[in-house]
Amino acid sequence: WYEPSTNGSGLTFVQSAQVADLVFGTWYVYSADGGSRWYTIQNTAWRSQGSVLEGDLYETRAAGTSCPAPLESCPVPFSALAIIGRARFTLSDEHNGRIEALTALGSTLFASNITRIRF
Repeated sequence: WYEPSTNGSGLTFVQSAQVADLVFGTWYVYSADGGSRWYTIQNTAWRSQGSVLEGDLYETRAAGTSCPAPLESCPVPFSALAIIGRARFTLSDEHNGRIEALTALGSTLFASNITRIRF
């Protein structure tokens, strides 16, 4: 899944073949100025007959590192992990959806309208 209005922002899901609610999501967000944020979605559950996935939203941060060109490999040390709220992924149809970052009280922190990559 990707957000057409941004350069590189998107969402990847891996779902268990044995357990329907066992889904792990990675949400990567890039801003217009090149800044990046990476999140994971864990402890998920499908709702609304399988059209809404909700789970805990974690933000992972890395220590600032400057990588020399070419960027073939540049390990970055881990610096922090924090649960920032909940994530809600809502399917509009088989190719479109919306992902939202929610506070613990349910207010929207930020959201993206996303499209499924078609091969």
